Amino acid sequence: MYLSRIELHGFKSFADRTTIEFSDGLTAIVGPNGSGKTNIVDAIRWVLGEQKTSLLRTDGMSQVIFNGTRTRKPVGMAEVSITIENTKKILPAEFSQVVITRRLYRDGESQYLLNGSLCRRKDIVDMFTDTGMGADAYSVIELKMVEQILEDHSDERRHLFEEAAGIVKYKQRRKEALAKLDATRSDVERVLDHITEVRRTVGALKRQAERAERYRALTDELRTLELERHRRTYLHYTHRLEELATHHQQLNNQHAHLTAQLNQADTLLHTLTEDIEALEQQRQQLYETEQQVATQLATVTQQAAVLTERLTSTTATLESLINDAYTRSTKRDTIEEELDKLHALLAQLLQEQAELDANRDRAQNELEQARATLAELRHNLEQFNEPLHRLERERERIGLLRSQLRGTVEQHHERVQALTSQLDRITAALAELDRQQQHHRQAAASLGQTLAQLEQQLATATARRDQLESTIEHLRRRREQLNEEYAHYRAQHTLLASIIEQEQLEIQTDDDFPLTSVVLLGDVVTIPDKWAIALEAALRGMQWYVVVESRSDVAAVAGWLSQNHRGKVHLICKELIPSIPPPPPLPKSLSSVWLSSLIECDEPLASFLRGVLSGVATCRSLEDADTLFEQQPLVTAVVDENGQFRYRSGLLRIGQPLQTEGYSIGRAQRISAVEQELARLDNERSTLADQLRAALDERDTLAIEELIERIRTTERQFHEQGRIIEQLALRYEQLQRDLQQFEAERKAITEELTALAADDAALDEQLRLCDRQRTDLLRQQRDLADAYRTHEAHVTALEVQLHTHQLDSIRLRARIESVHESIARIEAERTTLDSNDQSTLAEQDQVRALRMQLESELATTTTERTQIQATLDDIRSQRRALESRLADRRAELSSTHHHIATMRAELEQLTSRRHELQIEQERFQLLRGQLIEHAHNNYQCELSSLPPQNDMPTEELDAAIGKLEAQIASLGAINFSALEQYTQERQRLEELEKQYRDLQSSETNLRNTIAEINATAGERFLSTLEAIRKHFKELFALLFQGDGEADLVMDGDDPLEARINIVARPKGKRPLTIEMLSGGEKTLTAIALLFAIYLVKPSPFCILDEVDAPLDDANIDRYLRLIRQFSQTTQFLLITHNKRTMEAADVLYGVTMQEPGVSKIVSVRLTDPEPVSPTEPIV
Repeated sequence: MYLSRIELHGFKSFADRTTIEFSDGLTAIVGPNGSGKTNIVDAIRWVLGEQKTSLLRTDGMSQVIFNGTRTRKPVGMAEVSITIENTKKILPAEFSQVVITRRLYRDGESQYLLNGSLCRRKDIVDMFTDTGMGADAYSVIELKMVEQILEDHSDERRHLFEEAAGIVKYKQRRKEALAKLDATRSDVERVLDHITEVRRTVGALKRQAERAERYRALTDELRTLELERHRRTYLHYTHRLEELATHHQQLNNQHAHLTAQLNQADTLLHTLTEDIEALEQQRQQLYETEQQVATQLATVTQQAAVLTERLTSTTATLESLINDAYTRSTKRDTIEEELDKLHALLAQLLQEQAELDANRDRAQNELEQARATLAELRHNLEQFNEPLHRLERERERIGLLRSQLRGTVEQHHERVQALTSQLDRITAALAELDRQQQHHRQAAASLGQTLAQLEQQLATATARRDQLESTIEHLRRRREQLNEEYAHYRAQHTLLASIIEQEQLEIQTDDDFPLTSVVLLGDVVTIPDKWAIALEAALRGMQWYVVVESRSDVAAVAGWLSQNHRGKVHLICKELIPSIPPPPPLPKSLSSVWLSSLIECDEPLASFLRGVLSGVATCRSLEDADTLFEQQPLVTAVVDENGQFRYRSGLLRIGQPLQTEGYSIGRAQRISAVEQELARLDNERSTLADQLRAALDERDTLAIEELIERIRTTERQFHEQGRIIEQLALRYEQLQRDLQQFEAERKAITEELTALAADDAALDEQLRLCDRQRTDLLRQQRDLADAYRTHEAHVTALEVQLHTHQLDSIRLRARIESVHESIARIEAERTTLDSNDQSTLAEQDQVRALRMQLESELATTTTERTQIQATLDDIRSQRRALESRLADRRAELSSTHHHIATMRAELEQLTSRRHELQIEQERFQLLRGQLIEHAHNNYQCELSSLPPQNDMPTEELDAAIGKLEAQIASLGAINFSALEQYTQERQRLEELEKQYRDLQSSETNLRNTIAEINATAGERFLSTLEAIRKHFKELFALLFQGDGEADLVMDGDDPLEARINIVARPKGKRPLTIEMLSGGEKTLTAIALLFAIYLVKPSPFCILDEVDAPLDDANIDRYLRLIRQFSQTTQFLLITHNKRTMEAADVLYGVTMQEPGVSKIVSVRLTDPEPVSPTEPIV
């Protein structure tokens, strides 16, 4: 059975899905610090159910989820899966392959899966319990756990032994059984409390039934009287409603008359409004007509101005046209001369273009022939390139081989020289190492003697320190006891001093009080402590009464009270107390005495208390009261030790006593006793402090820490010398091996140099042959290249000549095009002049006609403007007359509005009064309705048909109802279902008593179960501890080369709770505690203990996280041999930085962070000759 695979996704630094395959041998996980190696260990712990965030190296469980980097976003879930090959059926599962998965989401949701099925964490933990593979088992060991395992007060060590013994489940069951036992005890107490409560309830239900019957009789009588009062109230409401109806009708008539007048006024208002609207429309129409005429006048005026301006402009235009006609006649003559010149130039240019085209065609034909010849020469020349390139590559290859060969020869010569120098240095170093080894051996012997002397001094000082520590511890415990006693008595003194009523406190602190001292009754009487609470309850505050001697004292106090207006004070005057003999004792068979017989005080206060407490007897429980009352007629009340009273009349005072109850009795005597005890404790504390100070001073002068530090320093120096000696020996052996290796290497290099010289001569001959072939080819290529360049120059000249002809032709065509454009432009200009002459004559005629038309239009417009101005004046006169009529109508409308407003105000007042009256009617109707509903619901009768119940006056009726209500109220709360509740409570009491018997039986069974678990688990633990102890001794001796002593000692009688102490003494050492061992010795001790446990109960796999860090090379070898031996039955996963550990591994995994903050896995199988899978990078 072994761990075959782990898959991580989003767990800590493993952001991507990562799979690690494990073999059943040794697997090492390496990588730089901070790369995420230990995150793999945390993942295994986490998936097995680990809940302690400190072991997972986080502050909260959500921090195990990958939180992102600068380039990556956080993920939302962490998931880890492990696959366990359950071949030996160690796990209690039916599967041969068990896959456990745990997921955690950022919202806190967590999931556990077993072979893909959801399960609980408890299922996972239970499956791995006592298998050595749980999250907190010994299958995962970190370097820091080595210290924890070896600590004297560590629970880690105890847990390792329990896991090996397989008693974890027994202890869990015992814990659960103890918890159930505590819960059962609490349930027993709770059920007893309920039984007591229910018994009291059953007794009280009978009395409640009698009160319920009395309540029914009184309520029947009250019902009759209330019905009569309701009938009279109903008649009153009906009469009032009739009056309101009559008044309401009158208001309705007034409202109708006023409404008719208001309607007439509204009609007149409507007529006036329509007249005003008609006048407004007429006025608006006149206004719009006035605006239109005014607009026409403005338009005509503007037209006249425009016509005048146009007439002026037309005259100027006619003059300008006459001048332009003269100018165009002169310009036409100039254009004709320029056209003749351009036609002559065009004929000359066309002849030149024909000659250029012929020359260009001849040059084009010659160029094509020359280019064909040049292409043939180029083809012939390119045929030489391939053999030349081939020879050049061969020559470069031979040259490179020769350079490499000569470089190798040179390196070999340099290596021979270096080896010769190394051999000389090694010979000298060997001699120096012999001298250093002798020096360090002498230093180690001297340090060993010094260490023995220091250890003897330390043993003497430690023995004295232990003696002083024991004395100091005893003195400190005694000091704590004295402080606790002192605090107890100080608190008791404060409590006693504070227990006094405010009235007596004011008297005692008042300097004018006439008595020299204030004596309280509670201060001068004493009683056995267990009856102090009972006496305080029986006195009912009399313990605070002031005791005076004579009548004169009473008079003095009365005068003081009157003078200071202090109110009242209770006094007990001894002179006024009559003599009262003690009552006859009660029979012993009753186990009861008179309470006054237990009091101790002087006469006449004893007589006073016999009178006050007359008839009060003690009892063990109030349940004995019935017997005392029946057998002793003189007993009027009984009281128990808790101050609970029961009087013969049925009055009870029950409940648990408070903390301060009873302290007011004998308070002065109590205070005096407490003050004496406080003084004694002060003296004893002072003496004890002196003794403790002396012991501490002597312990501080022992300087044990200094001796221990000197021993540690000497041990470090001693071990350092041993380490240096071992390193020197290893260095000596290494130099011997290097010497032999260098000699063999120099001989091999010399032989290789001879073979290399022959190879160099052969390469020189091949290089010379290549040079001859290359020279011949270059000569032939050069001749052909000369012919190619000559013909290429001829082609270039022809191309230049053709290009020149083409440029001349282009320029000539451009000149011809320019001449054509100039001729076209001039002819167009001549055509334009001809056209302009004709248009100018026509335009002159048009302008003259337009001027005559404008003069006619201007005369017509002037006449029209005069007519429009007359029409506008007439319209404005009509508008002013209409506005006068409109003002009169508006005045009449305002008057009508005022009259309507007055009538509406009167109508609103009338409506308001009618509304108030209606509300009053509705209120009385509501009251009458509520009264009818109340009588119907509560008394099932109709008030309208109810006859008179009596002729009692209303005042007497109300008084009788009030009296009955007071009597009903005096009954208090009534339980109308007392008989039903009595039956239910009686059944409940029987059920509680049965439950009590069941709980007692369950408590007995739990005690038997716990005893059985203790016996079975204890036996298994002791046998396992003995087996581990035997193997621990053997392995400790093996790891320390056969020397040293080790043992496991159980400290305590209970094997399930006792501490397991480790005794480890390497050769030549007698450490007082295991903490005094070096780091390497502690690690070897922990390894011996761990593998001793494996011999008793092997774990299917073991994870060792940098446990080998403190070990030197020699101890590493022993450590690895031991792991290799145990790897036959246990799979080991080693997280290490040690090279020797890496060499011993079968499979090596590397953890890197190629991307900051994201861990990656690379691996290599060291024992398998097969190639590694392409998916697994090779380290």
